Amino acid sequence: MKHIETVVFDYSRTLTEPDTPKVPHLGMRPVDPAVIPALRLLQGRGKRLLLGSNTVLTRRLALREAGVEPLFSALLESCALGVRKPDAAFYELVLHAAKCPADRVLWVGDNPDKDVRGPMRHGMHAVLVAPTGTPSGQEPPEGARTIRHVRHLPDLLETLCG
Repeated sequence: MKHIETVVFDYSRTLTEPDTPKVPHLGMRPVDPAVIPALRLLQGRGKRLLLGSNTVLTRRLALREAGVEPLFSALLESCALGVRKPDAAFYELVLHAAKCPADRVLWVGDNPDKDVRGPMRHGMHAVLVAPTGTPSGQEPPEGARTIRHVRHLPDLLETLCG
């Protein structure tokens, strides 16, 4: 994972707390306040942040309300793109927005297929967010890492990338 330039985040259960109820005016769960320092730190270290999310509603309002929308260079949302993960076209669009080679992109999400195997099939690195540990039978493939919360991502990158 040397030289990661771009970090792509899924939204639900990655940037949100799974047990938090949906906020009516957002139509979704809000951004977990505990992820905000990690996002700011990564962006401050020069990482390009992208959002890669399957959604019927844009995540923009939730990101704006949390004060983190400006940290993201691009929001790649299935509702606007007309294609969903794990379709190969979705990952190709993300790589175009990443503006760097696939081996310099790290995908962070909670779904072993859509957020780990899919990105890895396209040459990206991946981290599975698994708050209660990896469920049996859903272990990520070799080369992927697992963290319990996005707040642990800066330390993981520091350890792996130096």
